[in-house]
Amino acid sequence: GIDSVMLVEQGYDVTSTDAEENMVARAISEKERRVAGGDARFANWRVGWGDWLDLVDGAKVEHPEGGYDAIICIGNSFTALPDFEGEGKTHRRALKNYRDLLKPGGVLVIDHRNFDYLMAHKTLPPASYSSIYYNCPRVYN
Repeated sequence: GIDSVMLVEQGYDVTSTDAEENMVARAISEKERRVAGGDARFANWRVGWGDWLDLVDGAKVEHPEGGYDAIICIGNSFTALPDFEGEGKTHRRALKNYRDLLKPGGVLVIDHRNFDYLMAHKTLPPASYSSIYYNCPRVYN
């Protein structure tokens, strides 16, 4: 997604996963477009399918040896994960997978921007429309 693109542009070594094949295909297409355009920063961007409930062994992306410095879960994705098992067990399993993939001392960031407002009003807060995340020329439809 756009967040991965911005991190690669800033020089970070990025691995991106998504459980939706169409989103993986869009990211791969963006990577290929950038590389074909001569942007070498994108050559090492790892993109693949991954389900948070099976990230360690089931993801179709190579994890770096020794783990990640940081794992960033962006855009209400974590809060939107259904609790298939009840009592928060599904979320705890996803958190365990994140922990298992982090280097010792690594950082986990879970973004849940405006989640309470979204659930209560079924729309973005008015101020969100000027946010880079919701109104940005880098967002591709």
